[in-house]
Amino acid sequence: MLKSIWMHAWDLEGIEPDELIAFLKDCGLNACNLAFSYHGGRMLLPRHRRHKVYEQDLSAVYFPANESLYRNCSLQPHVAPQARLLRPFVDAAREAGFGVNAWAALCHNDRLGGGAPECCIENVFGDRYSYALCPANPEARGYIKALCADIAAFDGVARLDLEAFSFLGFDHQSPHDKRGVPLTPPVTWLLSICFCADCRRRLSEAAEEVERKTRGYLNNYFEKFDEARPGELRAELEKALGRSALEALLEMRRQVITSLLDEVRAAVGEAHINLRLATLPLFIGGKTALDWSQLAGRVDSATNTFLGASSEQMAAELERLPRPEQRPVPVYGGFSFHHPDCLSESDVRRRFALLRQTRLDGVLFYCYGMAAVRHFKWLKKVLKEE
Repeated sequence: MLKSIWMHAWDLEGIEPDELIAFLKDCGLNACNLAFSYHGGRMLLPRHRRHKVYEQDLSAVYFPANESLYRNCSLQPHVAPQARLLRPFVDAAREAGFGVNAWAALCHNDRLGGGAPECCIENVFGDRYSYALCPANPEARGYIKALCADIAAFDGVARLDLEAFSFLGFDHQSPHDKRGVPLTPPVTWLLSICFCADCRRRLSEAAEEVERKTRGYLNNYFEKFDEARPGELRAELEKALGRSALEALLEMRRQVITSLLDEVRAAVGEAHINLRLATLPLFIGGKTALDWSQLAGRVDSATNTFLGASSEQMAAELERLPRPEQRPVPVYGGFSFHHPDCLSESDVRRRFALLRQTRLDGVLFYCYGMAAVRHFKWLKKVLKEE
C-alpha cells in the first residue's frame, strides 16, 4: 500500500538526503510526492533549518529542465535554484528503496500566465486570470505536454502526480484577493467560465448563448445581489444558462481535458500517470472533473484529495466513489495531517481509517514542510499502529 507525503524542493535544503529519507521511513512512509513544478506563494515552515516564513518563486520547475523539449513552445520553464537538490535526493531514495513520485502543478502557473495573458482563462467580461493557464489554449497545451515529457524522462521517478490539469476557477486564490460583495456558488462558477478565443471556438454555436446568459446573470447579481442561500448548484446553473447550453459547455470542457490527457499520454510513453480527480462533476479548481469512465487508457491511477475537509465531508465524498471492483484504475486518497484540518492525533486516525475502510490503494499526506514536530508524532503513531 502506498503511504506517501507531499513535499517541496525547499524541504531538501539544509538536510542530507539520507537523513531526510530515514526520518520519513521511520514515520511509516514508503514514498514522497515531490513537487517538480509548483506555483508561487508563501509558506510557514515550522521545522525548517534555514527558513520559517518562505516566499516561493513565482511558478517554477524544480529540476534541471531539458531545454530542447521546449524549443517549439512560446512558454518556457523557469528553473528554480533548488533544482540542483533533486538529483542527489532521488538517487538516495532509490538506494534506500523509497519511492519518489513527481508532483506537477500544470495549469496553475502565475509566472507564465502573468507574462502571457493571452494563454490564460478569460472570464465573460474579458478579465484574465493570470494564475490560470487555459487548457484549451494551444501554447499552454504545448507547454504542458513538454513539461510532462521532461519530468517523465527524469531517471528515478515512479509516477507523475498531475495537479491543476483543469480549468482553474475564480476562487483559486489570486494574490491579495479582496471583495465587497458575497459570492454564491453559482456566481463563482459562472465567473470561472473561460471565454478565450480557443474556448469560444470549441464551444461553437453555443458560445454566444452561454456568454449572453452568463453576462446577464452576473450583471444582475452584482446590481441586486441576494444573500439568500441558493439551491443545488446544477439546478441553479441550468436556470442561469439553460440545460442545453450548460451541457454544451460541460461537454466542451470534457473534450478539452480528455484530448489533452491523450496528448500527454502519447508524450510520456509508458510512464505512470496519476491524476488528481474531483468527486463532483461541477468542480472547478486544481482537481480534474472527469467521469470515472473516461479514465481507462488515459491514466494509470487517480487521487482524490480532501484538503480543507472535515471528516464528515470526507465521508460524504468517499460515498460517491465507485465500489472497489468497479474502479477502472487504482485510487488513492489524500488529506492534511496538520492544522487546521487535524487538531489531534485522533483526527489523523479518523481520516486515515475512513480511507482504509473505503479500500483505497494508498494514502497521501499533506504536507511535509508545513507540519510541526507534534504532527509527525501523530502521523508516526497512526501509521505504526496500522
